Amino acid sequence: MTENSASNSVPKQFDGVSKLTKEIVTGLETYGSTFKELQNTASIVQKDLDAATLAHAAYKASKTSLQDILQPALRKADSEGRAYIALVKQVLTVHLGPKWNKGWDEAGLTGESIQTPGSMGGREKLLSDLATYFAAHPEHESAEFKVNAKRCTEVHDALVAAREAVKDHPKDRQLKRENYTKTAAALRKRVRTTLTELEIHLERDSQLWAAFGLTAPAFKARRRAKLTSAKSTDSAPRTAEGAASMSEDVALAK
Repeated sequence: MTENSASNSVPKQFDGVSKLTKEIVTGLETYGSTFKELQNTASIVQKDLDAATLAHAAYKASKTSLQDILQPALRKADSEGRAYIALVKQVLTVHLGPKWNKGWDEAGLTGESIQTPGSMGGREKLLSDLATYFAAHPEHESAEFKVNAKRCTEVHDALVAAREAVKDHPKDRQLKRENYTKTAAALRKRVRTTLTELEIHLERDSQLWAAFGLTAPAFKARRRAKLTSAKSTDSAPRTAEGAASMSEDVALAK
């Protein structure tokens, strides 16, 4: 599908308008300097093309990023969080004992149990509490196993970031869609104004139209005239002689 602009057309599909714009930019780079007071220069058109191309790529990526990137990243972050919590508990068992007591409560394992929380939110909170615990009890940290306040915070932050990315995906995708729609509309407008400007600078039958990936308006007009003439001929009533000839042909075919 296309939308008319001057004597040529601007494709509505992004791949089509992108291809046309690249050809126009090439033509402007080659012949733009020969036109007086050109408003739509190669650099200006290219800038709009770049903006729309980036926005289009970002929007396309957002369509599949939830299942292909964000959710797997969340599962990985949560798995690493579980594994790290298990390691921390092993290290703390040396200092707090294998069974729950008030010391474990201070470390964030409340409810008279040292079992890892079953919910992701619970694991996030525990990692935060453990970071606070190790900051208050650096003597319980382990350099060998990298069990310390800093690492607890890193694992916690990675899990939170991954979860927030999944949560914010619908909003982020909508923003990318709006940006693509905006930049694509601006690109099509730029192409239309460029076509209008070229009609001012180029003769209707100039061969330079091809250098911009376009068809000379005069050629398009002649082609439309031929098509119109052909349709008129096909739709004209048949003469008696023509009808008789057709009847003979049918009879012979039988």
